[in-house]
Amino acid sequence: MAVRVSKAHTVITTTDPHLAQRIGSTISHARGGRLTIDYSDDEYLVRVDWSAATPKD
Repeated sequence: MAVRVSKAHTVITTTDPHLAQRIGSTISHARGGRLTIDYSDDEYLVRVDWSAATPKD
């Protein structure tokens, strides 16, 4: 597992696709926002993207 943090975003890499899904779901549940989970055809690779909710004007 690795975590890279910058001003614009944080990237977490895991060795288990289910762990990535659980991390994304936990963050989404705690912070709200938009969660997208895309599995590869063999379902062994997964890309999880979470974005914070944008404030409404």
